[in-house]
Amino acid sequence: FRSLIHLIKYNYETLKLPLFLSIIGMGVDYRNIKMIINKFNLEKYIKLKSIVSENELNKWNLDLSIYLHFSDGETASTSIIRALRAGTPVIASNVTGIKEMVRRKQHINGYLVNDKNFHHILNLIKQVAYNKKLYKELSKNSLYIFKNNYTLKMSFINYSKLIKLYE
Repeated sequence: FRSLIHLIKYNYETLKLPLFLSIIGMGVDYRNIKMIINKFNLEKYIKLKSIVSENELNKWNLDLSIYLHFSDGETASTSIIRALRAGTPVIASNVTGIKEMVRRKQHINGYLVNDKNFHHILNLIKQVAYNKKLYKELSKNSLYIFKNNYTLKMSFINYSKLIKLYE
């Protein structure tokens, strides 16, 4: 979360791209994020919600243009899976767990980044947001990756293969 806040702050101090950030979740940094938003008067650029219903979360995912996900490491991210299901391009940290979900070679659906390189991240956001052909391709590939890897049926097939390895 802190990286996202600093990204927005950097943007409005330097590049001034018309970005709006929507954050959902009651993570450990929630209070600090809220304080930073107020301190730098970022309320009109950042919407912060702690807890939402399943319906609100589904609508939120469908309304996203680009899904940003910065983390020091994860085993798997259900929030990225939700973004894939919505056909949303992804820009995320290049860490284990995430980099398996964001493809860089076949069926490219987004970009992996060092979450401290704000200038690079903002350039990627601009590239994806303003290049309609690229946006459509990344979106199509996000859906493809979801359908071929993360549906209930595909999860069952993949777990079945894993279980057979240990029988």
